[in-house]
Amino acid sequence: MELEPEHSKTDQDATVENSVHVAAWPTPTSPTPGPIPASSAPLRKRAFGSRITIFLIAALVGGTAGHFAGGNGSSGLTINTSNQDPGGALLPSGLTIPALVRAVSPSVVSIDVRTSMGEEQGTGMILQANGLVLTNAHVVSGALAGGTMTVTRTGSTSSLPATLVGLDAANDVALIRITNAS
Repeated sequence: MELEPEHSKTDQDATVENSVHVAAWPTPTSPTPGPIPASSAPLRKRAFGSRITIFLIAALVGGTAGHFAGGNGSSGLTINTSNQDPGGALLPSGLTIPALVRAVSPSVVSIDVRTSMGEEQGTGMILQANGLVLTNAHVVSGALAGGTMTVTRTGSTSSLPATLVGLDAANDVALIRITNAS
């Protein structure tokens, strides 16, 4: 085996031995540009002019329609003002709503039913002077299980005991009687 002396290698050979080989990829290219469009300035002027024209036509149509719809400037709505109380409309009976409320308010009662399970509250309306009161069955159903029932008239602070006369759970209606009603 024959050895060549080291000095016989050229500088070029040393460079090749020490270099790293990298695969060469093709150089990327950009797509070929298409034709350059003509100036768009006239197109913009036309688009702006079209918008102005459409706006002016819409304003003209809207103004004309508003003029004819408005007629003499009156909306056609008549507002009557008076010094009447709110709810002062007359009912077929000739009473006003506030007068009707004043008339029936004394017949409205609060109902309180207490049971071992809790308390139910509701309202009812006195039907007769003997103390019959119409209410909802769900309010007084606790009285069936031995609960106590009291009734308080609107505007009063005193409660009176009451008893269950009857109820219709399907229609949620009940009749109670105030004890010792006068």
